[in-house]
Amino acid sequence: MLGAAPTVYGKGLMTTAGGSAVAMIKGVVPAEERTVTDLASQVEEGQLDALDHVAEGSLPPVLLGRDLASTLGVGVGDVVSVTSPNGRLSPYGMVPSVKKFRVAGTVYSGLYEFDAQWAYIPLSVAQRLFTEGRDSASLVEVRIDDIYAVKQVAPRILAALGDGYLTTDWIMMNQSLFSALWLRRSPSASPSASS
Repeated sequence: MLGAAPTVYGKGLMTTAGGSAVAMIKGVVPAEERTVTDLASQVEEGQLDALDHVAEGSLPPVLLGRDLASTLGVGVGDVVSVTSPNGRLSPYGMVPSVKKFRVAGTVYSGLYEFDAQWAYIPLSVAQRLFTEGRDSASLVEVRIDDIYAVKQVAPRILAALGDGYLTTDWIMMNQSLFSALWLRRSPSASPSASS
């Protein structure tokens, strides 16, 4: 195993004076994130380490996908509001949670789906926003040296983590893509001879 990193995922509505968009938000610990993804090398403005510094009394940092930042009309130093469906119960029903963030940089992965929809925040802030402040992770991402050995490694990872965990690997997550590729590459019925 090359690395492991706890993370919390959630969806939120990001709004600014210039626009709004629904974003997939990932809470990360930069030092651990480096062991499982290439996110640090994809940050084009700012640095991944900006997510390490959550100063008391100031707005927490957020890294936005390049196209998401463009949709919102923001750049480094601007403020973004995030509305999370995970809120608190009040006499008037569920009140969504709203938190402000300061843009610390942008990320360019080259994949439009990520660059247009993903945002990265400190793990501790994501826990407050999506898990009611519990010191827990919704996922533990693991990187191994042989991507084709995921089926063999999964039982060892589950044993190390203990009860209550399930595994999902890159093959399972991309099943529909592989099925489409298999269908495309399948030989079609042989043409019948005509006289």
